[in-house]
Amino acid sequence: RAVLGICEMLRLRSRELLPVVIGPLLKPPLSANNIRALSAIISTTKSAVHHVTHKLVPVLIGELVRSDGLAQGGDVHAETLRSALDDCASKVAAAIPEEGFDWFLAEVCSQVDDDEGPRRRWGVRFLE
Repeated sequence: RAVLGICEMLRLRSRELLPVVIGPLLKPPLSANNIRALSAIISTTKSAVHHVTHKLVPVLIGELVRSDGLAQGGDVHAETLRSALDDCASKVAAAIPEEGFDWFLAEVCSQVDDDEGPRRRWGVRFLE
């Protein structure tokens, strides 16, 4: 219910409140619940998401890389985390309005240009 209340507030003043609301949710390591809350918030604030791609994209890609390590280590929660991250990343990409696509693309390209192979791979996949 808390997420629903936050989403209602964001419907009214998304551009001003979105950076404040997502800040605490983006503190790594992200839990599956935080990622689901981000997904709900992103679905609510589509017109303003591009203003926070500089915060969202690096954290989501970093967490996707981390989930790879968890899965390789046999963590039982890795699949739940990956599923929530995939859903959230898809919602971010789908939420970007035409006027914000340049911002989003620049941020994803900075991840693809990274020296780490896994970050590059997830950056490319983010665009799918």
